[in-house]
Amino acid sequence: MFQEVEIIGVHSDAESETKAGILARDETGEEVVLSLRGIRIQDETGFTEYVSRHLKGREVQFEAVEEENVPNRSVVCLNGFVFSSGLNINVELIKSKIAVVKMKEAMEYADYFEDVIKED
Repeated sequence: MFQEVEIIGVHSDAESETKAGILARDETGEEVVLSLRGIRIQDETGFTEYVSRHLKGREVQFEAVEEENVPNRSVVCLNGFVFSSGLNINVELIKSKIAVVKMKEAMEYADYFEDVIKED
């Protein structure tokens, strides 16, 4: 099931001084966070740049789907952009409209987002 949200920007985690996820607004006007937990996302990864260049202000669809034939693996998509293809993740919906993606494996976001931006 898709959840429609509007991307506002990057949600900053003041405690750890890292970017904790994507700040969005749902259809009721409430601000929500699509957050990537258990990993460090810093400015030099290109995450902030990607969000501001390609997602900010857009209405997007958020979905967590299971990959076929791969137990316990899933993909998180925003408008078709796959955030975690091939990673072993556990997707939980908590409160209302807040999606938390808990990473079970570490990932080098610097290389990942650098490649994504170059491909664009």
